[in-house]
Amino acid sequence: MKHPGGHLRRRSARVTVLVALLGVALSVVIAPSPAQAAHSPSTGYQRWINWQTGQCLDSNAAGSVYLRGCNGGNYQRWARQDGPNDRIVNLATGRCLQVTNYTRVTTISCSPNALNKSWDYEYKTTPWNTTAWRARNFFFNGNCLSGNSSSGVSSPACSSSNYQYWYH
Repeated sequence: MKHPGGHLRRRSARVTVLVALLGVALSVVIAPSPAQAAHSPSTGYQRWINWQTGQCLDSNAAGSVYLRGCNGGNYQRWARQDGPNDRIVNLATGRCLQVTNYTRVTTISCSPNALNKSWDYEYKTTPWNTTAWRARNFFFNGNCLSGNSSSGVSSPACSSSNYQYWYH
């Protein structure tokens, strides 16, 4: 004699196993590898903190870019958009970081294929064993995003200066 409800328990067990397998499969597909996570300047929108000053990359609706004390606001949150031309996008404005006149840094509406908004990244390990990076603009001779002692942001020639390195 069959046990009443036996087929329901077996079906329920199969569904539970399938859901568990689906969850594992999705986590493998969606989650970045440890190497990708460790070397990514942004996973979503995050603060970019200047290694030398300890201040955050900040912006406003008018497109100005500068350093300010970190406050957790959306104007201080940036994301790297991967693509043929990697862009750095501000959460509050949705605008892209760009270089104009060779060294001036502002934000502007993101447009496809604009090389003055295209960035590459170089990494190094900080003395406190975290990863820092510098952002190099493709268009203007590979100049690097840099803070300075007066809370300004520019894009001078890349150097070994800690003003050119950023971390989260």
